[in-house]
Amino acid sequence: MSAIEEFGARADLLVAAVVAGCLVALTLTLEFLLGVGDVSALVRIAPLYVYLLYLVFDNYVPEVVSPVVLWSALSVLVSVGVVVLYAV
Repeated sequence: MSAIEEFGARADLLVAAVVAGCLVALTLTLEFLLGVGDVSALVRIAPLYVYLLYLVFDNYVPEVVSPVVLWSALSVLVSVGVVVLYAV
């Protein structure tokens, strides 16, 4: 059963909201905190790739934890990974 079937459209909205927040936070962190202005747009939208994976593979992920928590945490981890990559 997919997250949308189990939790309704609320799950999709929550994951999308977290991804949108990660996109904004990642861009602001790279631009203003790290001062890295020459980052590719493909890198800046890295959390969006997680959302696309969520849309495609949500039905195939075992439901050990809540799908919303899983995909939201993965989006945050990708964002933190990009920041760490450019901070080093």
